[in-house]
Amino acid sequence: MIAAFRVDSSSIIGAGHVIRCLSLAKALRKNGVECVFVSRDHEGNLAQSIREGGFETMLLPTDNCPSVGVGSTPGLSRWVGTSWQQDAEDTRAALEKYKINWLIVDHYGLDWKWEERLRETGANLLVIDDIADRRHVCDLLLDQNVPDKTGAYRKLVPPHCGIMSGPRYALLDPSYADFHHQVGSRRGMVQRILVYFGGGRYATLMQQALYAIAELRPEISVDAVIGQSDPSFGTSSPLANLRFHSKLPTLAPLMASADLAIGASGTSSWERCCLGLPGVVVTVAENQEPIAEELARLGIVVNLGNADGLTKEKFVIALKPLLTEKLDASWSARCLALVDGRGAERITGYMLLGPKTPLRLRRADADDEALLLRWVNDPLTRHVSLTSAHVTETEHHEWFARRLANSRDCMILIAETHSGLPVGQVRFERGEANWEISFNLDPLCRGKGAGIRTVRMAVETFWEEHPSALLSGVVKVDNLASRAIFSRMGFSEAALSDGIVTFISSKP
Repeated sequence: MIAAFRVDSSSIIGAGHVIRCLSLAKALRKNGVECVFVSRDHEGNLAQSIREGGFETMLLPTDNCPSVGVGSTPGLSRWVGTSWQQDAEDTRAALEKYKINWLIVDHYGLDWKWEERLRETGANLLVIDDIADRRHVCDLLLDQNVPDKTGAYRKLVPPHCGIMSGPRYALLDPSYADFHHQVGSRRGMVQRILVYFGGGRYATLMQQALYAIAELRPEISVDAVIGQSDPSFGTSSPLANLRFHSKLPTLAPLMASADLAIGASGTSSWERCCLGLPGVVVTVAENQEPIAEELARLGIVVNLGNADGLTKEKFVIALKPLLTEKLDASWSARCLALVDGRGAERITGYMLLGPKTPLRLRRADADDEALLLRWVNDPLTRHVSLTSAHVTETEHHEWFARRLANSRDCMILIAETHSGLPVGQVRFERGEANWEISFNLDPLCRGKGAGIRTVRMAVETFWEEHPSALLSGVVKVDNLASRAIFSRMGFSEAALSDGIVTFISSKP
């Protein structure tokens, strides 16, 4: 299997898009997928870093035609460096020698017209986006940020498109997942600070932050990370224990050893959260503003707002209570709870899921509560359910607790891949005459042959414990997918009334 990435970086675009694509490429490679990159040859691009990661990288020229693009935001459209038609042709030509199975696009300047042209290659399409400002014709869409924009994306993608939304899908280097379970909650006085504003030219921000720290705690240890396009800093320093770093393969070790971070509210937000690192953030791009605001609301960061209005004095005001008082351990704990570092692993599982992917069953436990609530409130699931009302968190908690406590009359089985990716659930509840069966899949697993296998495995497991039980299930007439599964399982249609079909199993 071959996956191709269309992603750009530059001194203006920054490094975040490439960094997160590299994280996904590493996870795919670990699962036997060959990955190649296509990028335009912008000034300050990270093509060499991609190649050093072991991935072939093809650079597109920047002088094909005038800088016009396709996105709905004109400034971001210019990031393409050419017309959408030219970029599509350049990309197709670069990939002509490959049989691409998946095309991953991470570019604010490309939309459905470009994607439709590339779909002609027969590849599945994954779009990585943050801003929900344009249409897409993709099979999967990823927005790893907050706040949740699933509702907005649902209006911009085809009905079959699976939407992966939120930090549980954050694309991080595998080293972050490794450190996630090793670091503890930060508490007490801050002894070490990490300063990193991304891969762009943020020398002024760096200087403001360093001089603010020096004014408050000149003896404190500071690690400052600069991008390869940053100008070199002089030998003089406002801090006695300051170390500069550049071209690091990952920031995970520095984050794991720090007590506080100062940086931009971009991709590194999820890296900091994964390692439980409290952060003071600024926004260096418009799309970072809602992320910073939501993280501040959740108590994850201190948000200083847009970088354009910042001064050393504002840094001093924000940092003073953090550097002169002890940190509350709950701050770090909130960060750790938000991101576990397994986002790339989850996305890879969905991309590679197919009719032959091995599945296994396990009993549901208390840790599955949030998972099942997310599945049950999927719009399509609600539409085909007998009751279409949204299920509240309180309602679901009470319902789920009762089911787990009554294992004699209720069995809930979770199907998952051998890597632990949950695929769907099947529930059996004792009724007056028969046991009632119901099931639903993770929305991201529909259409991949997992439904019938999940139900068949679950029914076989159920009958091992209840060999003489009859099963019955009820579905809406227009729920064609569930009706097909019941029919393929050998259930017979016993009744049709008021738009509801009842299925009865034959004896096991």
